[in-house]
Amino acid sequence: MSLPNELPSKEEFQETPSTSCSSSETGVVIKPHLDDEEDGGREAWMTLAGAFCAMFVQFGLNNAFGVFQAYYETHQLAAHSSDAVGWLGGIQQFLFMAGGLITGRLLDARGPHFCIVPGSILLVASLFITSVCTKYYQFMLGQAVLFGVGAALIFTPVISLPNQHFPRRRAMAGALAISGSGLGGVCWPIILQRLIAQVGFGWALRISGFISAALLAVACALIRPRFPPRKATPFLDTLKCFKDPQWLLLAFGVSLSTAGCFMPSFFITLRAIHLGAGDLAFYTLSILLGASMVGRLAASLGDITGRFNLNIVSTLCVGILILTFWVPLRNFDQLLGFAVAYGPFFGLLFSLNTPCMAQISAPDQVGARTGMMFALNAPFNLVAVPIAGAIVSAHPGEAGFRLAGVFGGCLCLTGAVLMAGARLRMDPRLTARV
Repeated sequence: MSLPNELPSKEEFQETPSTSCSSSETGVVIKPHLDDEEDGGREAWMTLAGAFCAMFVQFGLNNAFGVFQAYYETHQLAAHSSDAVGWLGGIQQFLFMAGGLITGRLLDARGPHFCIVPGSILLVASLFITSVCTKYYQFMLGQAVLFGVGAALIFTPVISLPNQHFPRRRAMAGALAISGSGLGGVCWPIILQRLIAQVGFGWALRISGFISAALLAVACALIRPRFPPRKATPFLDTLKCFKDPQWLLLAFGVSLSTAGCFMPSFFITLRAIHLGAGDLAFYTLSILLGASMVGRLAASLGDITGRFNLNIVSTLCVGILILTFWVPLRNFDQLLGFAVAYGPFFGLLFSLNTPCMAQISAPDQVGARTGMMFALNAPFNLVAVPIAGAIVSAHPGEAGFRLAGVFGGCLCLTGAVLMAGARLRMDPRLTARV
């Protein structure tokens, strides 16, 4: 039985090769048929397991900042406004994203352990130092700055290496690695809330530090580079990616969408408190990030449907859900419904950004180009959360949360449009698997 005429033919529905960036435009020579390279192997799976452990700690704790935001506003930093507390999260985000400007080049030139080992030490030290902080400037230095720098040294290697080890199954590798952040996002808010209630804030952070140290030690032992270190690329040469229209569209699209999509995760706990949820408020972030696990694992479908295609759809859905669900909701039950509906698309968005960048990069340039993308992302994340916090502070009651949602949703939709531009430059056919 023949297929209906309206379905695309095999030739039409094919994956666009990752060779559209010419060296004359970008300074990067991209090998043809990159997805035909062999992937997998013992060291590849070891690296994937190590990346999972590192993401559980680094990105999991970063995703749990909403718990810190809500706790600080009612305890140590109660005298400060929401936007002032939001600057802690904004600077933390800025530093760990901006660090990609350096860590991407270090990864390619010196190998992953040159970054991950000192980053792990700084991140664990940050938790112990924050446990004794009482003043705003102390939290700024101990949590925002120290955690941000440590996270920066860890993030780019663990997000880039799985894509190098699995060139044919990038979406699958990225999904499994970043699912560690989703599981961490589920566990850390519950761990912190329970520990704070039982042993107090100080020991809650110290116990979290011991857990983090153990998992990061496992990550350091397991992670392996695929390519040997090479001579460091001159810094000015790394800027050649700004001449690549595909890189620019994808990088700016990712920057806007991630800046917007963090708004609900940072403020969902605080909004639950405003809606009268009581102690249940501290579990809303875990519910959202638990639902994101579905999306993070489903991101492996990008190897079938096209990584860019799935990423654009997920980003559009994130923006639409913020504008049509977060903005008009009126009670805690509806907030829980939003968390369950939003989580999968939130997880999809984060799992596919790096595989998309790897798809348009040479294998030995993945670290540098991914790091540069996240460095570009940094200033957007620096200002987005404090702006949302200022909106919440300036408008009492639910109005502030709704207006902050409009701000975040519009950023996501704009980012989706830019990513669609990058995808169409690769192949203008809507049926192409890109």
